[in-house]
Amino acid sequence: MALQTKIKHIDKRPNGVLRFRRRFPKDVAEALGENFLQVHVRNTEGLAFHREYHAIITEFERIVRETRVRLEDEGRDSRTTQQKWHDALMTATGLREGVTGLDPADPETGRLIFETMKTKPDPLVTKALLNPSAPAPRPTLGDAFKLYRQDKQVEEGSKKENDLKRIEGRLKSSIGDPDSLPLEEMTVDHRRRYFNYIISAKKADGSPLSLGSAKKETNILVAVINHAIKEMDILAKNQFAALPWPEDDTQAVERRLPLPDDLVVRVEDRLKRGNIHELVLIWQLLKGTGCLTSAPMER
Repeated sequence: MALQTKIKHIDKRPNGVLRFRRRFPKDVAEALGENFLQVHVRNTEGLAFHREYHAIITEFERIVRETRVRLEDEGRDSRTTQQKWHDALMTATGLREGVTGLDPADPETGRLIFETMKTKPDPLVTKALLNPSAPAPRPTLGDAFKLYRQDKQVEEGSKKENDLKRIEGRLKSSIGDPDSLPLEEMTVDHRRRYFNYIISAKKADGSPLSLGSAKKETNILVAVINHAIKEMDILAKNQFAALPWPEDDTQAVERRLPLPDDLVVRVEDRLKRGNIHELVLIWQLLKGTGCLTSAPMER
């Protein structure tokens, strides 16, 4: 008797074709307008089937992950604190002027409108309705990033946007949520905590972040804050400018070591068993020069 194993998300159609069919999570399905990822599997057995199956699983996970990132970005309010306050004031003004028989300029008008509303507005509109002369909330470090994105027309998915997100993540890990830190309250302590974090940060693969990359990210951060200080016309010191970087521009962990001898042997053995002549030539170029374009090539 043959042993049969049921493979998850795989079924066999009446015509004998294997089908992968997996339901999307509810939020992803609603965003995509599709309930399932459905794919015909070309390979029916052996290693080729398992490779194709795992490739489809990986694609399913990618679709779910990227859709949820897009949903999160769409749900995120891109307005700065001042822009939100301005919009709240406009909403409150509309409410005041929309009531017949009440003076829009009377301080009591806002309170009367608020008390008679069945559905209460959000807290910022409530504040603008009850106290329209209140000062605007102070701009935060998060506002600096929002303004920079707006003014520099940073596109979603671009390299610049990915850089900004990564820097915001490092700030959150080192000094806390940027949206909760007013620019005018940045201190030397914030500067030190960020510096100690970035100088020992890791890349996604777990390897140390190079000193050059740390400087590059910090230069972007400095530019973001300088832009906010200028355009928002606030009195704040950019604490992240002129950090005390090490003099040696190449740390020991950054220096690239040559490939191990056993790895070289394995690569050459694999190339000998192949039949792609171009790869052999490329390997000889890599091995002989290290692809140092500044070095003269022997003829």
